[in-house]
Amino acid sequence: MSTAQDIWNAYKDLLKRSYIERSFDVWSDLWAENGRLVVKLGSQGPDGYSEDHYVGREKVVDLFSSSSGRIEIELEDEGPVYEAKNAPGSFMVMSEFIATILVSDKRYPNHIVCRISYDPEGRITEFVEYADPIRRGNFLQALSATGS
Repeated sequence: MSTAQDIWNAYKDLLKRSYIERSFDVWSDLWAENGRLVVKLGSQGPDGYSEDHYVGREKVVDLFSSSSGRIEIELEDEGPVYEAKNAPGSFMVMSEFIATILVSDKRYPNHIVCRISYDPEGRITEFVEYADPIRRGNFLQALSATGS
């Protein structure tokens, strides 16, 4: 059985390695078949920033792989993993997140808080990410301006 720290380490390793190697196939092993990624304040809508939902292993893997070759991701200055006492198989972690758009070499830092739930096999069942909406919006706007 995987621990919360093991799952977070696997996520960070895959995030960094996948963008460098431009291969996301191994992500399937980390996510439960019906795993869910929720990006809070992920995209700008008519009423401000909303949240994006990606349900199912394939949609999550497709999301990450769709920006392959366009961005690089770094997680820095990471805090500890906080396991939930009242929700077994769930934890929170905070990290400094830097996305670099490769075509411009422009870096977009953000502070993220993640709430992650996992099944007994150590696969992610739900991953909820919170980030600064202004910083995330600036990054998404710049990324879409690259035409990719």
